[in-house]
Amino acid sequence: KFLYLSHNEITALPSQIAQLSELESLYLNGNQLTVLPKAISKLAQLRVLILSNNQLRKLPLEIGKLSELEMIYLNDNRLTSLPPTICELSRLKRLFLSNNQLTTLPTECYKLSRLEKMTIFENPLPLDKEWFKLIEEPDKIINYFTQQQLNQGFKKERRMSPTEVFDKW
Repeated sequence: KFLYLSHNEITALPSQIAQLSELESLYLNGNQLTVLPKAISKLAQLRVLILSNNQLRKLPLEIGKLSELEMIYLNDNRLTSLPPTICELSRLKRLFLSNNQLTTLPTECYKLSRLEKMTIFENPLPLDKEWFKLIEEPDKIINYFTQQQLNQGFKKERRMSPTEVFDKW
């Protein structure tokens, strides 16, 4: 039920990983992974996924199908964005995202109602002093970023001419 492949200089996971249907914990930290196969979504029993210290640039959309996932460690990678489907992980309690290249979080993250701990330090996220008051409360961090994104969207909408708004509809 546990598979430890940490610190093995692995550059790719074979799609056959999907055959490990009873796997509950997968440790892949400290490798050279740049992508995850879509087949990772077939690990229906997976509760812990450790991907820290790799070279990941993006996650597959299928990551949201890991319905039992409670912890995902993505810190120390090269992620520039997260797929909105990561917010479908309704059992997620721990989300570690520090030291990536994230500039925003998916607006859908408000769905992560069981989230207890989230780290996002060392990312080029737009932070101001109000944000630091929310560090110990991940649900408020998510709400803060959602509000920031909505505000930016509203500002963009206001800058549109009436013709542009009409064309958009």
